[in-house]
Amino acid sequence: MNWIDTGLIIAICTCASGLTQFLFWKHIAKTKSYESEIGKLNAQIEKIAQVTDTIKSVENKFINETEQLKANLALSTNLHINLELEKKDIIIDFNISLNKWINSSIYFAQIDLSNNDSIADSIKELDKQYHELLSKEIVFKIYIEDNALHVESNEIIKKGLDIAQQRNDLLFKIMNINDKIQKTNNKIELQSFHEERKNCLNDYLSNKQKEISNLNTYIYEFAVISRNYIYNILGHEP
Repeated sequence: MNWIDTGLIIAICTCASGLTQFLFWKHIAKTKSYESEIGKLNAQIEKIAQVTDTIKSVENKFINETEQLKANLALSTNLHINLELEKKDIIIDFNISLNKWINSSIYFAQIDLSNNDSIADSIKELDKQYHELLSKEIVFKIYIEDNALHVESNEIIKKGLDIAQQRNDLLFKIMNINDKIQKTNNKIELQSFHEERKNCLNDYLSNKQKEISNLNTYIYEFAVISRNYIYNILGHEP
């Protein structure tokens, strides 16, 4: 009886030991499987983090490039606006200089025709105005790419030069008459010289009236074209 009990006990112990080992190894397997899944999950999380970092990096780069593009666009726009405004000022300055020179070539109101010093000063002033006009014309033709404006300005300057030359020829002639007046005390000669000087001026104005009128028409037409060009670059209707 004791032998049976002992064998039974051994059998039970053996079964218990086997079951324990089975459960232990099953637990170990589960643990390894869990750790494996945890490792895979961590790897996926790491990959997601890398992808997220890459996306953020691309996003930041896109934002930076967009901001730079906006800045460049704003700079380009400002430069364009400044250039258009500069063109406007160049056209206005050229028109002012052109009108000033033409008016000095046509009119004699500011000159004392009995005084050779006054006449000489006016000739020098006209030459000064012409060279100032040439300087503005260079800038005008560099900045303003409009053939109609160039053609009109060339025609006006050409006609203005002809008027200016004839005007100076008249003034030199009057200066010679003034010299004769200064050198004589003879009343008859003085009267004759004064009459000659008056006739020179009247004949000049009479002969040049149509030419001067045409030149004023050119000046007006040029001003209209210039105004329309300015309105166009500023985006306004004429």
